[in-house]
Amino acid sequence: MQLYSIAVPLIVLAAAPLGGADETPAAPQLEVLNVVAVDGHGQPVTDLTADDFEVTDSGKRQVISYFHHTDSKLWDTSALPPNILSNRRSGGLSSATVILFDMFNERFGTRGNASVNLVKYLEHLQNADSLFLYILTLDGKLYPVHGVPSGEEPIQHGGPPWTKQARQIMDGAFRTLPKLLPVGMNDPVRIQETYMALAQLAVQLSSIPGRKNIVWITDGVPLSLGPRRSLTGEFVDFTPELRQLSQALDRCETAIYPVRQVMLGSPDAMDSSAGEEPGGLTGPGASRNPPGGGGSGGGSGKGGSRSASNNNNDSGLGDIQTVDEFAGLTGGRADAGKDIGKAIDQAMNDARTSYQIGYIPGPENWDDKLHKLHVTSSRKGVHLQAKTSYYAWRLQPGPRTDWAITSAATSLYDSAEIGVRAGVMQNPANVDVAHVEAHIDGGDIAFLKDGASYSAHLRVAIAAYTTDGQTEKSATVPINLHFSLEERDKALKEGVITSQDVQMQANTRKLRFIVFDEASNAVGAVTIPVVASSKP
Repeated sequence: MQLYSIAVPLIVLAAAPLGGADETPAAPQLEVLNVVAVDGHGQPVTDLTADDFEVTDSGKRQVISYFHHTDSKLWDTSALPPNILSNRRSGGLSSATVILFDMFNERFGTRGNASVNLVKYLEHLQNADSLFLYILTLDGKLYPVHGVPSGEEPIQHGGPPWTKQARQIMDGAFRTLPKLLPVGMNDPVRIQETYMALAQLAVQLSSIPGRKNIVWITDGVPLSLGPRRSLTGEFVDFTPELRQLSQALDRCETAIYPVRQVMLGSPDAMDSSAGEEPGGLTGPGASRNPPGGGGSGGGSGKGGSRSASNNNNDSGLGDIQTVDEFAGLTGGRADAGKDIGKAIDQAMNDARTSYQIGYIPGPENWDDKLHKLHVTSSRKGVHLQAKTSYYAWRLQPGPRTDWAITSAATSLYDSAEIGVRAGVMQNPANVDVAHVEAHIDGGDIAFLKDGASYSAHLRVAIAAYTTDGQTEKSATVPINLHFSLEERDKALKEGVITSQDVQMQANTRKLRFIVFDEASNAVGAVTIPVVASSKP
């Protein structure tokens, strides 16, 4: 049941319309890469332009259609008018690095060594404002040791970093966490729970704009299970789950930096026989397909189908190729040295500044297969880090939009990939109708060159939250913009304003304005409380 009667008078550039809204076809889908550039000393390079990059997709050179430089800086929203809220809080973070200590998939023999090395590193940090720590517990749940702040929590800057108390914090966490795996836990369930936890963490990180990196301290999870680890004697392939997770992480601008600990005297593969923890647990629970099935094009970290020898590997959760594949699909760095401190240093350094580079693949590109990517810079001495492959998932614009807006509406966190400021004004003569006005940051919109003009394809919706816990979402409204070069440049600087009239229920207490960019798949959302005194 629709709760809203929505009108969309589009006001562009602070009530001075330079372009219009129309009902043109959906935007061509961009493939967007989040690229880190450093010099020979590992320091960020911040002055590159689109002309400095070259991208190839499956060996074919691409034309860069979208370019955006994201710099690490604190946001200043102190000048906002009264009753106007932003999804980028004053003094808020513009990037983040999360350490995920994975007890769920790390063997008992390496868990203690990893914990000691992690604490030793954290205690010596001088600045940890943008660093957070979670544990993936033995029952597959995310435990925030020092979690990402929600929209209501204040962000603390200055003073001693929280990491100075890392030993006490970690010891306290370990005392409260489960000590044993749940009864009946099997490998398919473990892998699915791990993917769900990573996706949940990415959703929380979407409240922070810019690049986010997850340093995943783990022995990893396999991409497939061999016959000896299946009660049916068949292969279990997790490529579809990996594909979905990598796309969710990519959309949230989140990259995986895996790091594995190896005990002295143990084989690097960390094979575990049946019955050993955590490998060797068997049982049904996942869809079973032939290796590389489902039209996915396989799942190797090198960009192709996994070999028969890998698919016959029943060695447990220590597959180095699999954890490195997470890095390759999300733009993180592969596990090279098994040094936790170096991995965190690298992830924090990479989060400081990055580039978004987008190109428009041809319609034939979307073939549900794995495509190899290669990004280079024409500038000498510049080293780039970006995803090395992606799944060209065939999905029409309508389902993509519905999925993105529904996810934003049901999330506990506002999304800050697109900057949004919004406020609610109510008509004293009719308190059941609210007027929502939103300002969309033009610098976060993907304006694509179309001949002599520039176009952008936005989709907006309103979600309402009632006192009894219900959530309702309005119809999605298209906003298609067509600007000249001058109009686009002004929009980049001053933004886009849109307003909507919302008919509310008597117990509506919060509204969330949501905008989705169909070209780049970026989302912006900001939640605005409805003043209770103005309601009957």
